[in-house]
Amino acid sequence: MKKNVVLLFLFILWLVPLKTHPLRQIIMPNKRSTAIIIREREVQASRYMLVRKLTRGQIAPTEAFEIVNAVEKYCNVSSLTKEDVLAMIWQESRFKKNAIGLVNKRDHGLMQINKTTFNWLLYTKRISNVTWGDMFTIEKNVYVGCTLLKVHEAELIRYGVQDKRLLRNILIESYNKGVGGALFSLKYGFTFDYLEAVEKKLTAMEVLL
Repeated sequence: MKKNVVLLFLFILWLVPLKTHPLRQIIMPNKRSTAIIIREREVQASRYMLVRKLTRGQIAPTEAFEIVNAVEKYCNVSSLTKEDVLAMIWQESRFKKNAIGLVNKRDHGLMQINKTTFNWLLYTKRISNVTWGDMFTIEKNVYVGCTLLKVHEAELIRYGVQDKRLLRNILIESYNKGVGGALFSLKYGFTFDYLEAVEKKLTAMEVLL
């Protein structure tokens, strides 16, 4: 009798729409949502292993994990994939959080944030709760770098760049030359050297994935 009551309860619960009965989601979770979560974890794990392979174990496992997490958290640039940003980090600093620019000593950290650029982002209130001294911190550096990419993306769209592939390519080049410099190179047919370097990094990453 008790077993039949339980079965009847579960059957009624199944008939009730999910939106009107949150208990159904607890007892019979949405399989698609679970599958998506598992897939996201698998992709995140593969990115972590990728960073470990690229650095040949020269950075701590916790740092590799923190880099992947930071990119996952802050890479909300619609024109770029998370792999694009990881390739840029590899190009900029070889995943070394304490890197200082060889040419410009004012370029700091994973994404080689320039101090003048940092001050401009801070002054225009694009970034907050961060100081220049934080640029050797993984999460804060990636936050500032991805914010700069987001600002550049919006600027390029305002300039009328609509083609998704072209927007992505100019955006990557602009990280090195600025928006004006990237558009100048496009207009006069100069090589996108930085984009080419990042593409080579992506090709190398695909071999390891």
